[in-house]
Amino acid sequence: MRRRSPQLVYNLDRDAFELTNVAGNAANAGLIAIMAARLRELDPGWTGSAPSAPASAAPPDYANDDAFE
Repeated sequence: MRRRSPQLVYNLDRDAFELTNVAGNAANAGLIAIMAARLRELDPGWTGSAPSAPASAAPPDYANDDAFE
């Protein structure tokens, strides 16, 4: 059985030393789904376990970093 790598997401504006993984924060679920969808576009063979982005998911507002915790 292949071991799955954990999801790692950091808010570099607030945590430059990457001490707090915010991947488990429900507020970031949409962002993680969007990033997973982009990975699938770039690498169709990617088999990561992140859920697919909902059809109605709006792209993240990168100008507003405070929206991502």
